[in-house]
Amino acid sequence: MIKKHNIISEFLVYTYVSVKYLLINGKWSVFVSDIMRFSFWRKTRKKSADNLLTHYPWLAFGAIDFLEQWLHKEMNVFEYGSGSSTLFFAKRVNSVISIDHNKDWFKNGEASKLKYHLHNVQYLLREPQPRQIESGQCNNPDLYLSCMGEYANYSFEQYVKSIDSFPDAYFDLVVVDGRARPSCLKHAVNKVKVNGILLLDNADRNYYTQYLPQLFHEDSWEIKIFKGHLPYNSASELDTTILFTKKK
Repeated sequence: MIKKHNIISEFLVYTYVSVKYLLINGKWSVFVSDIMRFSFWRKTRKKSADNLLTHYPWLAFGAIDFLEQWLHKEMNVFEYGSGSSTLFFAKRVNSVISIDHNKDWFKNGEASKLKYHLHNVQYLLREPQPRQIESGQCNNPDLYLSCMGEYANYSFEQYVKSIDSFPDAYFDLVVVDGRARPSCLKHAVNKVKVNGILLLDNADRNYYTQYLPQLFHEDSWEIKIFKGHLPYNSASELDTTILFTKKK
């Protein structure tokens, strides 16, 4: 009886949020798709403590659906922020370079690589470094800062610049879902192939792109915005994922 009550409560919250933010804004097809994901969403919630078990990225469901159709075995992927997304990509592409700033999470990734025999994945650890200057805006891509308070006195320059060692137009997909995202976006722009994608998660945080208006130039980038529920999170939370497809 308690279990049934929990399902009903979760469904009501899940539906209310979908109606409020998707249906009311005229996104009927997105709303229907989001509701149809409820059962799968509940399964991921049960494994939220260890999302490496699900092999599903922490992205809006619509973005996941798109990537499942778009990815293929000849592609090369670079991602800022490892996790379940790394396992998801590894099954579908030629190679994955995954950067992490957290030593424990990096070790988890290495363990999962061995467990699932992921020979096409390379994990790199780039921990933040203490910095001398304490002032600076975290939305400035030239400062390599995180907006998280615990990293106020640290620089993510080495983390961000890990992509610089690769040739321009090398990656089919670059995922920005880690720390110092404005800086990551700026360094990733030239590394994406024509017709490749630069993916930004949690894109409702406008400060990520505040200093990068060029990403919204229609002659250079095609923009796809996906908003909806996502794996692992609560029924009351939605995510916004933007896919910038390079035109030239």
